[in-house]
Amino acid sequence: MAKYPTDGEIINKKGGSAPFSFMPYPSKGFTLLELMIVIGIIALLASLAIANYQKFRQKAVVASYALPSVRGCALGLASFCAEYRGEFNETIDLSTCSTARNICNNNTQPPPGNYSIIFNGTLTCSQSGHVANGTIIGKIENINLYQAVCTFENRTLKCDVKAQ
Repeated sequence: MAKYPTDGEIINKKGGSAPFSFMPYPSKGFTLLELMIVIGIIALLASLAIANYQKFRQKAVVASYALPSVRGCALGLASFCAEYRGEFNETIDLSTCSTARNICNNNTQPPPGNYSIIFNGTLTCSQSGHVANGTIIGKIENINLYQAVCTFENRTLKCDVKAQ
């Protein structure tokens, strides 16, 4: 009498039964589909990492080169207001005032490489010799995501790297 296999069993050549296997041959590697999925996931993660790396690099360049220069420019202009108090009671515009541009360029060190810092902003000197208010912005050419900003508010100077 022939023996028919039950669920989960196969008949081997000698007539006995063995547990059923979904893969008749042992697996020796990954399928092409599995490899393509893994490569796709790695490519997605790499694209996210590269984009974030470029943002962090630009912010670091602005923080290393533009921020100290803008802070030096702001302190130089505050010294100018204190030195000429009472004589100079008006708004200083960096785009039109050559004295202010010279102060900023002399109080800063140019960054190495192909970077150049562009100063912009205005501030107001008071009769008492302090900076009443104002903002000085430093941008580095070819970096469009971040800028260095120094702000005078209530006789305090606050400098930070901000997104544009």
